[in-house]
Parts: sequence; structure tokens; C-alpha cells
Amino acid sequence: MQSLKIALNRNCPDCFATEREITNLLTTDFIDVAAAVLSVPDLYSGIMEQIEQTGFGLPVFVAINENEMICGGGIISALIGVGFK
Repeated sequence: MQSLKIALNRNCPDCFATEREITNLLTTDFIDVAAAVLSVPDLYSGIMEQIEQTGFGLPVFVAINENEMICGGGIISALIGVGFK
């Protein structure tokens, strides 16, 4: 059985370390994805809604630069974790 992948936008490739294979967040269908790691711009691009519409219940994390902020309680409550780059 193959391991599930991490969906990651290419604008934050060095935000964490993993032994899992990484797939492009913007081109995956999420069938073989274990979790998604978003950047702050991804949060406002509609990708969260796309992930939720899959019905897979994927955990979503966000990688934040020190000068970025997340606004909106609905977005924050939908995240599993937040990490700083």
C-alpha cells in the first residue's frame, strides 16, 4: 500500500520536513493526500473550500511568514495547525 502524500503549494516548499511524498496543492484531486499545508494567500484563494468539498476530512495546516496575519474566525477554526516559517 502506498503512503498518502502531503499537498503543498510550491510557494512554501521549505516550511516543514517530511518523509512523505509531496504533491502540488494546486493540481491534486486529494484522493491520495493525507494533509494539506497552505500559505496565507492560499487561505483566501478558495482552496479551503475545494478541500472541504472533497468530503475526505483532510487536516489543513498553514505556514505563516512573520509579517503575515490570518483574519477571519471561520478560517482559523477550520485549521488543524499553524506554523511559522
